Amino acid sequence: MPGRSLWVSVPAYCHFLGSDLKSQSGSDLVIDDSGATAVEYALLIALIAAVVVGTVTLLGPVVAGLYASVCDELGC
Repeated sequence: MPGRSLWVSVPAYCHFLGSDLKSQSGSDLVIDDSGATAVEYALLIALIAAVVVGTVTLLGPVVAGLYASVCDELGC
């Protein structure tokens, strides 16, 4: 709804809900969304890991073949 904010006037639930809500002046509460950044970093790390695994899987045989041919030329 336009004009609505995240401020809620329910001071009794501040202690009950714990760290999900922050108290402001004892009576107003605001939703804490700082955990969203941790989720975003986790998704980013998972994406990077998937790209690395995919690249190694696709290029692994090619690189192994290159090393084998170099080794054959050097007489390893």
